[in-house]
Amino acid sequence: GAVLNYGVALYFFPALGIAKIAVVLTTGVGLLAYDATRDAATETYLFSDTVGTAMLCYVLLYCVLFINQGQRRNARATHQNLISEVELESSRNAVLDQQRKLRQLATITEALTDPMTIIDTSGKIVWVNDRFEHTFRGDPGALTGADLARAVDWTDASGGKFDAAIAAVAKSGAQRFEVEFDPPGSEPLWFDATLGTLPEYDPDRTLLLCTLRDITTQKSQALELRRLAHAIHNSGNGISFRDADRRITWANRSYCTLVGADLPDVLEKRPEEIVFEHNFADDAIQAFETAMQTRQPVTFETSGLIAPDRPFCFQNTVQPLGTEDDKDMDGFVVVTRDVTDAKVDARKLERLAALARHN
Repeated sequence: GAVLNYGVALYFFPALGIAKIAVVLTTGVGLLAYDATRDAATETYLFSDTVGTAMLCYVLLYCVLFINQGQRRNARATHQNLISEVELESSRNAVLDQQRKLRQLATITEALTDPMTIIDTSGKIVWVNDRFEHTFRGDPGALTGADLARAVDWTDASGGKFDAAIAAVAKSGAQRFEVEFDPPGSEPLWFDATLGTLPEYDPDRTLLLCTLRDITTQKSQALELRRLAHAIHNSGNGISFRDADRRITWANRSYCTLVGADLPDVLEKRPEEIVFEHNFADDAIQAFETAMQTRQPVTFETSGLIAPDRPFCFQNTVQPLGTEDDKDMDGFVVVTRDVTDAKVDARKLERLAALARHN
């Protein structure tokens, strides 16, 4: 029994087994040494008493250690149960908190008018809102798990922008870029995409939130403005913008060529301050006042000398900016056309006609 007990103790509880062996051996050796000092007559009885005493000590020691170990086991089990309950409760609370956040996010995103989607770091779609499905004509079952850069009819360049932005989010934070949606048989749509990390919604993986704002109208307007600016800048007629005091705020190349000056030399000046000689200030003031009052274009002529040996005659059409409802708009746009040669030809014709009549 002692051998089995010591073996089991040594295997499962090495420290306890060693302690047991040490105590029993020490006690046994001590008692045997004590027996060796007695005479033969009492040796047998004393040895029997020694063995009995040793076994009693062993039983008492084993009982004490067993009780102590039982208390420790119970304490460890109680402590482990408490830890398990706390961990289970924490895990349950974490799951509930995550579900609550997802419901909040879903409620918010469904109320927004912009297409939104949640993707993982590999670009796979995890979730899309109704606006995303409606805008991109997608089946939510087919979209979920698909690659965002290829599940929608983006242009090739736009698909590459998604891949680059996903890779850059981890290093540089939120990314903003423009993408083009080009569905077959429909007009292209432009979107301002914002891609950023979605924190704390899934502790097991990193998720990204992608918001797409439709900027097709803005892009079309910007394109029209660029075309208009290009046409104005390269027009054969001189075009200039004036403030309420008729001072030039901008002019195209043709206007600068007509007056023989560079753009910095004409800004913040009236035309009569640029040319060498003129006789049109009063006519110009009257034309601008009439245009402002009527909100209608007014045409008038100006003439003089750009240089001592360079006469000019310009036909100007002044148009107020805005309409009658735009009370705060008090500027003008002026289109200037060089009619010097036409005037010279007209005077020649008049002289020829007068000569013919005289003859």
